[in-house]
Amino acid sequence: MERCNNERARLNQIPVLYVRGDNFTVGYTIGRQFRSLIEDNLSKSDYFLQSLLPEYETVTGKELYQRNLDLCENKFPEYVKEIKGMAEGANIPFYKLFLLNLEVFITSPAEVWSKDDIKEGNGCSSILSNGKELVLGHTEDAGPELVNNVFIVSAEIVNSSGEKIEKFTTLTYAGCLPGYTMGFNEYGFIHSVNTLYPLRTLNNKSPRSFIARSLLKAGTLEEVVTLMKDKGTGIADGFSLNACFAKTPSGVPLLYNIEVCPNNDGDESEVNVLEIQHGGTYAHCNRYLRIQTTELPKASRSSVHRHKAIEKHPKPETLSVVREILSDRSDPDYPIFRNGDKLPDVVVTVAVGVFDIANRQWNIYTEQPNKSRPVAVLPLSF
Repeated sequence: MERCNNERARLNQIPVLYVRGDNFTVGYTIGRQFRSLIEDNLSKSDYFLQSLLPEYETVTGKELYQRNLDLCENKFPEYVKEIKGMAEGANIPFYKLFLLNLEVFITSPAEVWSKDDIKEGNGCSSILSNGKELVLGHTEDAGPELVNNVFIVSAEIVNSSGEKIEKFTTLTYAGCLPGYTMGFNEYGFIHSVNTLYPLRTLNNKSPRSFIARSLLKAGTLEEVVTLMKDKGTGIADGFSLNACFAKTPSGVPLLYNIEVCPNNDGDESEVNVLEIQHGGTYAHCNRYLRIQTTELPKASRSSVHRHKAIEKHPKPETLSVVREILSDRSDPDYPIFRNGDKLPDVVVTVAVGVFDIANRQWNIYTEQPNKSRPVAVLPLSF
C-alpha cells in the first residue's frame, strides 16, 4: 500500500460492478452501489467546492446551468437519465452530479488556472503500440480526492423492450458518467482519453463528458469521428482519444489518435485523426500535438516534461517497455506515474491500464506497473 498526496493510501483494489438495465436503472445502480465513494469525492474536490458550487449560486451560473441542462436533455436525454438515476441511487441532489459532469459550462479552465495559488497538474499519459506487440497503455491521473474513488462499470444498456442497445466496460470516476477514462465495448473498440486544455472553451456547446459517454456505443472510426464532431453543436472543451478497433473486416486491428477542439465559428467540433501505421508507436499526454490552437500554459507544462521523459525510453513497441514508461518517475517535478506529493504537481495516478490487445487482456494496476502485479486482469470480451 503506497502513500500519495495528503497521506491518502492507495488501496490495491478496483471494485467491479456488472449491471443490466435502461439508462436510469444503470445510473441508479451505480449510485446505490458507490454512494460512499461519490459522497467522498464531492466532499473533497477543491474544484467542485471552490469553483463549480460558488459559480452555480450566482444568477449567471444558474442561467448557464439551466441553459445547458436544456441542451443536454435535448441532445443526450439518455445520459441525463443516467445522472438522474445515479443521483437518486446515491441520495445526492441531481444538480450536484450534473455540475460535476459539466465542468466548463460554469467555470472555464482559463478562470481556474489564472488564479495565483492554483496548483499545477493535469492528467493522463497514453501510449499506442502497433509494433512488435499491440498495446494501449494509459495512466489515469486525477485529483487526490479520486484516490480509491474509481471503479469499473461493466454495463449492458437495454431499451424498454429489454433489447440490448449498448454493452461496455469502463473505468469510472465516482459521480461521473462512464466513458471519460479508459475501457472497451462489445464491438472491439478500446480507448483511453487525455484531457486537453484549449484556452477558449465554449459554454454553449456539448460537454466533453457527454461526448465521451456517447463514444461507448461506437464500433467504427467513422462513427467515432461523427460523434466527436457533434454536428449541430460541437464540443465545449477538448480531449484526445486513443483508439484501437480490434475487430475489423480484414482482421487486422487499427490504431488511431484523435484530437478534438471547440470550434467557435461553426456548428461542429474540429477533429484531427492520425493513424498509427504498422510498426509505429505514438504517445499523447495533455497538450495538442496536431490541432493548432492556443492552450493554457500552466496546463500544458506537465505534458512537455512527460513527453521528454517518454522520449528517453526505447521505442514503446512491447508490453514491457510500455509498463516501464508508465512507471517513470525520473522527472522530479512532473513524473509520468504521479503521487501528487510534491508541488507544483498535486495530481495522482489513480490507476494504470495496459491493454494487451493480441491476448485480449486488460491489466489494471494501482501502483507502478514495473514494480507490481495487476490488481485486476479483465478479459477483453468482444
